Amino acid sequence: MNEITVKATLENVDKVIEFICNPLKELEFNKKSIMHVRLACEEILVNIMSYAYADSPSNETKTINIKYEITKEEKEIRITFEDSGIPFNPLEHKDPDITLKGKDRAPGGLGIYMTKKFMDDIQYEYLDNKNILTVRKKP
Repeated sequence: MNEITVKATLENVDKVIEFICNPLKELEFNKKSIMHVRLACEEILVNIMSYAYADSPSNETKTINIKYEITKEEKEIRITFEDSGIPFNPLEHKDPDITLKGKDRAPGGLGIYMTKKFMDDIQYEYLDNKNILTVRKKP
């Protein structure tokens, strides 16, 4: 399992995306699948970085731990995001009504919706005061 821990700041998004996406060619992911993983991970990271620590004191260390595992037998990548921010289960978030025009839709939720559509599986748990979100994708 490969692992990285970064401060929960937007400046680290590209670093984490490269950490996750570089090995996908080993699994024969096509460009479309790599883009889906990239977009889903970016949405997850930006949401954590923007909202998870909103109520935390400014001097508190705010980090995200990201792990990924590639299973060559199943040709799959499993990515886990852990943070100790505000508990938030994205699977409980209501999907936006995408039949409405953007101006008629309530703000927010589109990134979570896209992540659900782009990834093959999403699991969430809150354990030991941590949000743990795991996503899986096959080529």
